[in-house]
Amino acid sequence: MRGGSSRGLDFTTATTLRAFVLALAAAVMTVVVVEWQLKQSEVEAAGTVGVSAARVVADTLDRDIGERSATMAGWASVVETQGLWRQPAQLQKLLDKLVMSGSGYSWVGLADGTGRLIAGTGGMAVGTDVSEREWFLRGAKGVHHGDLQEAALLSSGMPALPLGEPWRFIDIALPVKDSTGTTVAVLSAHLSWPWMREQLRTIDSGLPRGGQLWIVGPDNRPRLAGRLSATADLGPAMPLQSIDAARQSRSGWNVERWPDGKSYITSYAPHLGSEKFPGFNWVSIVRMPVEPVASAGLDPFLQRVRWLAALSVLLLTLGTWLVARRWQQPMDAFLQGLKQVGESGSMPALPVGVTTEVHQLHQALLRLMTRLETKEQALKDALDDMQGNFASVGSSLPGVLSTFRLEGNYLRFLYVSEGCWTYFGVSASEWIQDPRSWRRHVDVEDLEVYRKGFSRVMRRQVPSVQQSLRVIGGDGRQRTLQLNVVRRNSQSWHIFDIIALDMTALVQARQAAEYASQAKTEFLATMSHELRTPLNAILGFSYLLETGAADDESRRQARHIRETGETLTRVLNDILDLGKIEAGKYPLDLKPFQMEEVLGSCANIFRAVAAERGLRFEIGPTPDLPHLMGDPVRLRQVLQNLLSNAFKFTANGAVGLQATLLEIETGTYGGAPLARLRLTVSDTGLGMTPEQMGRVFERYEQAEPSTSVQHGGTGLGLFIVKGLVDQMGGSVEVQSHLGEGTCFTLLLSLPVVEPAAPSNELCEPPEATVRPLRVLVVDDSIVNREMIKALLTRWGHEVEEAADGVMALASIRRQRPDLVLMDLDMPGMNGLEATRHVRVDEGSGPRLPIVALTGKAFAEDLSRTSEAGMDAHLVKPVQLEALQRVLAQAVNLADGSGAHLNVRGDAPQP
Repeated sequence: MRGGSSRGLDFTTATTLRAFVLALAAAVMTVVVVEWQLKQSEVEAAGTVGVSAARVVADTLDRDIGERSATMAGWASVVETQGLWRQPAQLQKLLDKLVMSGSGYSWVGLADGTGRLIAGTGGMAVGTDVSEREWFLRGAKGVHHGDLQEAALLSSGMPALPLGEPWRFIDIALPVKDSTGTTVAVLSAHLSWPWMREQLRTIDSGLPRGGQLWIVGPDNRPRLAGRLSATADLGPAMPLQSIDAARQSRSGWNVERWPDGKSYITSYAPHLGSEKFPGFNWVSIVRMPVEPVASAGLDPFLQRVRWLAALSVLLLTLGTWLVARRWQQPMDAFLQGLKQVGESGSMPALPVGVTTEVHQLHQALLRLMTRLETKEQALKDALDDMQGNFASVGSSLPGVLSTFRLEGNYLRFLYVSEGCWTYFGVSASEWIQDPRSWRRHVDVEDLEVYRKGFSRVMRRQVPSVQQSLRVIGGDGRQRTLQLNVVRRNSQSWHIFDIIALDMTALVQARQAAEYASQAKTEFLATMSHELRTPLNAILGFSYLLETGAADDESRRQARHIRETGETLTRVLNDILDLGKIEAGKYPLDLKPFQMEEVLGSCANIFRAVAAERGLRFEIGPTPDLPHLMGDPVRLRQVLQNLLSNAFKFTANGAVGLQATLLEIETGTYGGAPLARLRLTVSDTGLGMTPEQMGRVFERYEQAEPSTSVQHGGTGLGLFIVKGLVDQMGGSVEVQSHLGEGTCFTLLLSLPVVEPAAPSNELCEPPEATVRPLRVLVVDDSIVNREMIKALLTRWGHEVEEAADGVMALASIRRQRPDLVLMDLDMPGMNGLEATRHVRVDEGSGPRLPIVALTGKAFAEDLSRTSEAGMDAHLVKPVQLEALQRVLAQAVNLADGSGAHLNVRGDAPQP
């Protein structure tokens, strides 16, 4: 019995031990499985947060660089419009102000067409030759964005960085062009990497503990490495699968082994660029450490252990459940509770009767749950911070910020800022519940454009859509918003961000500027007409009095009247030229001409002035110049302005005019040679101080305030000269010494052309060679009709008069004249309507020459007369030479020796 009892005790003890070992093994396996599952959940959550952070980083940098690129384009427009590439001092001041007003710009500079820096922030690198630098070469052809620019150019002027890394920049360069579209300079800006690091500091600080933000360039080398630190060496390229996946325009995450031999949770997002910035093909990476247990579920050894343990449980349970029933039942209840941990979120209570080992296991699981809850709360806090920042931006934004998700055809808004009521007339909750509610308050035409643009984004034809929307807000006001819809990439759905910025003030300001510009143009046109009409009578009658007076005193008085009227005409022309130059609409009439004829014309005009004032007029020998292509009328205007100033401010001595051919460059203008010329106008007059020379080309500027009183003038002449020379692509400089005289130098490059064929156009004839004509003068001003009639009668012509278009049509239909001089603005039927009626009456028959004689002097007026069917355009006060040319050509037409009038190039006058 004792032996049997001993054997039974041994068997019971062994069975109990086996049951204990088996239960312990099952408990350990349960812990391992639960730990593995929880770790996997933690890894997935971390990876998802990392993807969101990487996407925000990519969008933030692309948007910021795009905004600075657009700002640079605005700066380039200012430089082009104001011609600042010719004014280094003013340009330097502008660049310094611009850099101080914008963030991220470490340096902004402008290089001229030869590659020499003429201005730069703080004067750094001014005078340096940058013609071989990549940003200059590429920026001369179009907008250029450089991924990584070392600071060799600015190394001597930049302070040391606090982290000890070398200065590196993102560089932006774009061309500056003159009015002909030729690149004359390159504007460049360097955005500092420290600025980019500060841009991302908020995002980096919100990452889970141990998380690091990396930005990788197109060469797979890091631009910013870990916690936004930088080193002197960018390091080697990183062969990561995450980078390859991002290159396919996908965002996501995985667990990947890095070059340091460790595995990390690697979240990635590609940089897709923006509307103003094509992108650098960068990849944003968020790297977070992962404990080895996180990948335990993939370990084959643990797989085998799990299956062996399960098999052992099945084989041994049948033999041990009878002897371990009391121990096994509480354990089963405990394990059943563990299966519900994922559902309830809490650890089950221990049943009665468990062993000490189970108590210890329970405590271990409690510690594990505590750690998981702590990490889960940290992730939620980080997510709440990100959402809070998003909401803060939305509440302070002058517009609406929203995000929506698209799965199939279902659109669901995730967030809408509170400004939606102000701008769209719907609440945030209504917007989220009904994703189409905001469209009810959008202009129908704008909404249709939006639908088409959004459809292109959905089809991945474009990464974003941008347009303006006219909307009615909750307060009943109409506003204009700039809408930007940007698509994100995601693994299982499409996420879009919408930013609608209030542009109402900008639109209203632009409309006000356009209205003011139109009002100024209309005012100038009206004043031109109202002033030219009486000036026409003043100059015409003074000419008749001067040429018909019987005594010298009467002729002298009449000449004074005429000279005063001519002075008023020049003032009026200066004002109109100023308006054209300010509007950038000073057209050039390019045609072949000979420089000798332009110089000779100027000389003929001012020889009499020189003789009258007792001055020498020294005209240098004219070189053998080729035929050139340009605008001889405007070039003559430039030289006459300079000569007029020279004679005005010279009391004794001489005034000089000289032309020099510097060189002829072959094949530089569309294959044609280009002649470089120097024209000089010099005098021995008052001269100027250096300070006066610095502002002599500014509008309304004269050397001294008393100048306009003593010598007359508007202060616009030299401003107009500079505007015309700039339009021709040349330059004008001045050299002067007070009391010794002044010299203006013009440098021009004009194409060389073949001599034009001899023209059949009749040259201006003497008055006596023009046979009598029947001329109909149509004008609502009795004074102007009387003046024109007196001129034409003195020249031997027969004149009929009409006060408006109706009377003119009746006279023409009654007896066809040889020529009609037609005013435009008349009561009843104006000159344009009357001309159209005449052309309809003519049909295919002989054409009656009709010439506009009007105070309308703008280019659009010339187009209107041409469209109405008029043959030429003379501007009041009429130039006698131009009127004689019209009469001579009308004789040719009447005699059948001419095909048409050809004096339109002489009008309208400035």
